[in-house]
Amino acid sequence: MNVTTSKLNEKYVKNLVCFLFGRITSELGTSIFKFALSLHILDITGSATIFSTILSVGMLPSIFVNIFAGIGIDRGNKKKIMVACDCTSAVCMIIFFLTYLKVYDSILLLGVYSIVLSTIQSVFSLTVYSSIPNLFAKDKIMKINSDYQAVGAVVNILGPVLGGVLYYAISFKYIIIIEIVTFVLSALSELLFTYKKNIMQDNNKFSDNFRNVYGYISREKIIFNLLTIVLIVNFVFIPLTSVLLPYYGYKVMELSSTALGSLQASWSVGVIIGAVFASIKLIQSKLCKLIFRFLQLQGVIILLWLIPSVLFNHSVTAIVVLVTFGGILLVGGLFNSIINIPMMTYLQVAVPENIRASIYGVVNTCVMIAAPIGIWLYGIIIDKMNISIGVVISGVIILITSTLACHNKGMREFFAKEIKD
Repeated sequence: MNVTTSKLNEKYVKNLVCFLFGRITSELGTSIFKFALSLHILDITGSATIFSTILSVGMLPSIFVNIFAGIGIDRGNKKKIMVACDCTSAVCMIIFFLTYLKVYDSILLLGVYSIVLSTIQSVFSLTVYSSIPNLFAKDKIMKINSDYQAVGAVVNILGPVLGGVLYYAISFKYIIIIEIVTFVLSALSELLFTYKKNIMQDNNKFSDNFRNVYGYISREKIIFNLLTIVLIVNFVFIPLTSVLLPYYGYKVMELSSTALGSLQASWSVGVIIGAVFASIKLIQSKLCKLIFRFLQLQGVIILLWLIPSVLFNHSVTAIVVLVTFGGILLVGGLFNSIINIPMMTYLQVAVPENIRASIYGVVNTCVMIAAPIGIWLYGIIIDKMNISIGVVISGVIILITSTLACHNKGMREFFAKEIKD
């Protein structure tokens, strides 16, 4: 091993450790805090309406951030922006803590902070996504995305559990302190990054950059098609997992809350397993070439959601139904990883750095708009029709989308390319 290779490996290991440490501490801390905050709001108000209103209002700034902030991120120093976001979050948390000690039951305070935190974290998320190619070599990006996806799945499992335990074990104010510490640790880890700066100087006006972003999407058909697929998949999967699954398990199959939690955890376990597969260098190219075949299989997996209800209607024991449904969801989560990770990676590599955060902002905006529409439509389907129709519609949409993608020569060739530095 020569000196250059040794230095590159040292840089990779340092960036990897700092990146994953920062993400684990920051995202786990935020997940714990958000879950504890939701319990605190319910304890104070006892109102599901006020609770849902605060949560929904807190999400609104993210839509505007994702539309406009990406351009500013692309024009700036992403490392400094990440550090600034974490430091600003820590300062806001300190102010929140001091204010909370005096007016701990203020709904206005909780609502304002929810908006502020959501706004900062949206900027931070865009910056992290667009910074990965600046921190790692191109041939390492898919592994990093796999690790990041696995971290997210672990956080989704542990965050609510730890948040619930800590909320009842210690005072809410101490959870705020934990959140402050995680933001500080995350900022310190980001300061240690060896960051490859953008050598492109962007002197365009903001309005010109805005037009360039949407001009790029309309001009690059592969990127436009890929964004369309991402939009359709999220339009189906967000309401499928957040509305249909809980209703299906809790109301139709009459599972306990513990059993339903186990089902949802099985999806996250599948996501982790899929992320491990996607991180294996030897099979990454094969996964990419078969990405739309996996999406077709995902459509079939959705249709298999009908099996548990058939078993339930034939008086099969609850444990058999639970294990069957859990297995189906685990496989679904696995496919979710090995589809999403290559899509994310190829977007990061294919999109020019000077508009990368902006493109990701467009993706997030589309998802944020599509998700509530999808949730609303699925609610109507559940109320007005048989819930099985919702499952069938979901599976058919994914099958049609994946089949069209499989027959698109440009899309197949795009994912058949090797990612090389």
